[in-house]
Amino acid sequence: WGHIGFDHSTYSAIPVQVDFAGSFKDISAGYRHVCGLDTSDKIWCWGDGSTGALGIGPSGKLLKPTTSVAGTYKSVSAGNAYTCAVSTTGQGYCWGMNYYGRFGDGTQTHSNVPVPVLGGPYLKINVDNSYHTTAIKAP
Repeated sequence: WGHIGFDHSTYSAIPVQVDFAGSFKDISAGYRHVCGLDTSDKIWCWGDGSTGALGIGPSGKLLKPTTSVAGTYKSVSAGNAYTCAVSTTGQGYCWGMNYYGRFGDGTQTHSNVPVPVLGGPYLKINVDNSYHTTAIKAP
């Protein structure tokens, strides 16, 4: 699916350098995609974009980070066909497949761009590789 930075048929038992000009301070691997938070607080995602989990609008497979998600962020968490993040202002956002309302926006509508999460402000939003999303609210 391209999430290790190569074609979908390449596997690696050792770490692989991703073709990216910047530096990541946080990274999260989902089911078929990876998202990294760079030192400028931008999120870059690559891998399978067919579910909207890359957060950059309609996209197919990206083999490397090429377009950043709109906004600036302090955390990112990639899951099974979706991603959630907390902006530098504390607003939560999710994008991708919103099965069972896992975005926390009161809907089950899928989106390929960030959708605001209800409530907040948040310190961190965590997703897993099934249908669960948890959040830590700011005091």
